[in-house]
Parts: sequence; structure tokens; C-alpha cells
Amino acid sequence: MKKIFFISLLFFIIGVKAQKKTILGNWQLTKVVDNGKTQEGFNAVFIFEKEGLLKAARSTGENSMNVGSWQYNSKSKTLTMKSDIDKDFRGEAKVLELKKNRLVYLKDAVEMTFSRVSDEQMKPLEPVTKNKPELSFEEKDFWRENGEAIELQEELIAKLPWKFNEVATFLKQYKDVIYTVSNFRGANPPDTFIVSERIAYNETENSIDIRDYSISNNDYIEMTTNEVPLKEMNELDLEEQFHFYPADELDPFRVVGVEKIDTVLGELECTIVEGFDGYSNKIKYWLINDRPGVYAKIIIVNPSEAPFGYTNIKVLKAIK
Repeated sequence: MKKIFFISLLFFIIGVKAQKKTILGNWQLTKVVDNGKTQEGFNAVFIFEKEGLLKAARSTGENSMNVGSWQYNSKSKTLTMKSDIDKDFRGEAKVLELKKNRLVYLKDAVEMTFSRVSDEQMKPLEPVTKNKPELSFEEKDFWRENGEAIELQEELIAKLPWKFNEVATFLKQYKDVIYTVSNFRGANPPDTFIVSERIAYNETENSIDIRDYSISNNDYIEMTTNEVPLKEMNELDLEEQFHFYPADELDPFRVVGVEKIDTVLGELECTIVEGFDGYSNKIKYWLINDRPGVYAKIIIVNPSEAPFGYTNIKVLKAIK
């Protein structure tokens, strides 16, 4: 009997010890050491869920969003993350310390320290009630009957509402374009979060730079950057390369019409564009005709199998 009791106690201790050292759960970023410089005061939360699902939130008071996947190797003490959203959630990290309430890892020569946050401490916003949109077009719809691709054709570019000198002139007046983003993951209720793009005009280089907001860095960083030299804007090849500025190039695309819709700037006329990003994500844009470089709405559908497929709706919230 004593032997059985001892074995049971041993397994209990082992179980408690393992539980204390698990990466599963919510971890709030507290400190970053980069090139000897220490930064604190972060609010971002990394959420390592079961089955390798990785989420993130700007703080404990905001809804989380799905950002990718994760895998931890306890033998090599390596944490591998995959993401198409932010480089902070992508790559391999060396775990330096893993305790019940403390996680420290080294990634890209940057040391990041986290504190565990309980589920009770996470205070998400009320669930969002929105219908998940469907984009019905297929890749074959973007090819001509003779087999020629309709991508990057001059007649299509001519239908777009913006010329690049107009984009530069307009965006130089502003610093932020802010969007509400609803993220649908499979049949789950949508998460909602705020994303913004910081616009910077460089007079020395005579260029415009768009920087996305990084959740983990709580700052605008060189994450997805599109820098457009204004002196070259009249060249057709540059117009082809950046015709959806400031978003990435679509390949292929088509202009499907013009529509008036309600925006935070009032009722505005928008040019609607459909396309594929790298022949994978389906994308539909509502480009505001008289607000060069600004979109009223964007729908992105990633058709990957669960849990990696998603649908995002990006709606203009403010421009200032």
C-alpha cells in the first residue's frame, strides 16, 4: 500500500512540475533587451493555445487575434513560430527560462521576457456579430479566353483611380490611417481588433514610407514596408509594381466596377478591385477614388485548412 501511495505521489509531483513549466497559456510581454538596450512598459499578450494555435492581443483588455502557429521542443528548448502577419510571431526562439509565471526567450538577437496572465485577467471585448463574407471568384476568372493573363495590363491600370503623384500629395498630409479588423477563423465567432498604418514622408529621400503597427513592440516598425520614390512615379513599371499602394502587389487582378458606400469620411465613390495575392489569398478592395492611398474596405480570404485558414474584413475607422 505504501508503495502504491509513493508511486501515486511521485506521479502527482511530476505532473505538477510539468504543469508549472508549460508554455501553454497567456504571456504578457514585460521587457525587451535589444543590443544592450532595455525597454519596458509593454502590454502585448502572446497566447499559446492547444493544438499549436498562436494568438496575440495588444493588452489584457482587448480581443485576441489568430496570428499563426507554434511548437515547443523541450529537449532543445526551442520555440518555433509560424505566421504571415508579423515577424514577431515568425521564426525560432531559444528558451532561456521557463517557470510557472515567467518566460524568457532569445529571438533574432533580442531577449524577450514575459509574465503569465490568467484567463481571469484577460478581459476581452463583447463578441462581434458580423456575417462572414464569401468571395466567389476563382483563379480561372483572371485569364483571357486565349490563355493570356490579364494581370498588369495598361487598360486595367488605367481604370484604377489613383496616380502616384496624387497618392503622395494626399498622404503627406496625414500620419495615421486606422482600421477596424474582424478576423474570422473557420466557424468560430469573429475576433475584432484595431490596426493602423503610420505614414511618414521623407523630404531628404523624397519618398513615402508606410509602417504597420506591431502588436508586440507597441510601436510602428519596419514590418511590412512599402517605400515609394516620388521621383520615379511617372514610370509605368513602377506604377505596375505599386498600383495597389500602400498594399502589396496583386497577381492577378481585375477592376470590377465603381460603387458609392458610406465611410467615416461620408458617402464616397469607390473603385472595386478583386485579385489574388501570390495565387493564394483572395482579396477584394474598395479604393476611395478621391482619397489616394486609402481603402474604405478590404476583404482577405485565406483558403488554407483549419486552423490556418481565415477571413479578414478591414474597414476604415479614421484618418488623421
